[in-house]
Amino acid sequence: MRRARAFTLIELLVVVALAGLLTSLVVLGAGSTTNARLKASTTTISSAIRTAYTRASAVSKPHRVVMDFQTNRVWIEEGSGRMLVQSADLLKTGGAEAATAPEKAAAAEAERTLKGPRAPKPTFRPIKGAMPAEDETAAGRDLGRGIRFREVMVAHQPDPVREGRAYIYMWPGGTTELAYIQVGKGEAPTSDDSMTLTVHPLTGKVKIMPGARTIKVDDQTSEREERAF
Repeated sequence: MRRARAFTLIELLVVVALAGLLTSLVVLGAGSTTNARLKASTTTISSAIRTAYTRASAVSKPHRVVMDFQTNRVWIEEGSGRMLVQSADLLKTGGAEAATAPEKAAAAEAERTLKGPRAPKPTFRPIKGAMPAEDETAAGRDLGRGIRFREVMVAHQPDPVREGRAYIYMWPGGTTELAYIQVGKGEAPTSDDSMTLTVHPLTGKVKIMPGARTIKVDDQTSEREERAF
């Protein structure tokens, strides 16, 4: 009878090595895809900021870029009238009308504690089609699978925003707010898995840097100083 052929030790080692190599290639490929989505998300946010900045002057109305931490979406909204941003606003809207349920609850609480006449707050509405490849069923665009907002800091807020919505305002005449935006990959992104966008208030220029950078937004940064970000 013909004897059954068994694997030799060398053959077994070759099989194990090939399996390890294939696993490594799959892991590296998945990581490269996620990194590509992270870079694409910064392009999406940068495009929204530049579009809102340009459009505010074109139609002579204030605009804002909305960043939603729950849905990880970004979109552009147009204001109904003149907008003067309030520093350290408790609603985090900078003085605009509340849009989300938590903002409306905070506004109701503020109404109970404040007395006297108050100026009407401007409202903002999403602009459909303002961003390329915009989702037809929801405002704006999402950041991509596995990509999320980590932190947003704007000049009218005393503390970084890490939940709810963050807003960056643009005004006719070509001005915006000094701000930084951190985006990362994964459920709990670290600094190594993140990128930071900084927005210059006088030009609307957006600079993209690797890592989770923290910029002091209360500094009056000049165009020359911006290159050192």
